[in-house]
Amino acid sequence: MIGPDAGSALAEPLQLFPIENRNSKVENPPSLTDILHVSAILPTSTVIPPMAAAPGTVPLTPQQIEAIRQARKHLTKIRRTCTYALFDGWTLVSLAALTILGGLLSVSGWIVGTPMLIIALIELRAAARLRQLDPRAPRILGLNQLALAALLIAYALWGLHGALSAPNPYASYLKDYPDLKGTLGPLGDFTRHLLVGMYGGLIAIAIFVQGSTAFYYFTRLSALKAYLAETPSWIIQLQKAGMSP
Repeated sequence: MIGPDAGSALAEPLQLFPIENRNSKVENPPSLTDILHVSAILPTSTVIPPMAAAPGTVPLTPQQIEAIRQARKHLTKIRRTCTYALFDGWTLVSLAALTILGGLLSVSGWIVGTPMLIIALIELRAAARLRQLDPRAPRILGLNQLALAALLIAYALWGLHGALSAPNPYASYLKDYPDLKGTLGPLGDFTRHLLVGMYGGLIAIAIFVQGSTAFYYFTRLSALKAYLAETPSWIIQLQKAGMSP
């Protein structure tokens, strides 16, 4: 919503942008400060009244206003991808930390937790690169998800091997108390089946969740390339600087 001073702000002469053709060079492109100032007072629904040009500048044209609005609209998908990647990255950081802390005295905790932490840091770094509109970022994010899937599947297969090859966990009790065979025998089988189901479910999650997430990231590459090709360069320059209109 425009505040009470918005009208006066719009009425003041602005350091506005020269008319730009996508295929032609502009001698005096708009500065980041000028664009940010206009963006701060220019909601998408604002109707711009005629304004007097400051000396040596050209008034903001309807085409440039529309370019800002279209850039906001088309950038939404990329921003959502950045948000998801950041959320996924910090979630992996938390899981990796819990895995390492929970297995301080266990080699398996370090074997799983350390690669997971590396994958999480790569995810966060690639999300930052995507925010900078780096065309390499979607591919990095997709490959990172495949690496996570491989890590989870390897861990699950390792767990399955242990669950299927290990003896009955209650064997020592059965040796000392053979009368409990009717109770502890089925309980041992149930524990084994539970572990097999848990590790099998982890494999399914790695294939479908990480696989679909990787596919999602890969498809963002075409959207990002289209955005970079269709958006005026002065808007892209502003967005890469972290001051999106």
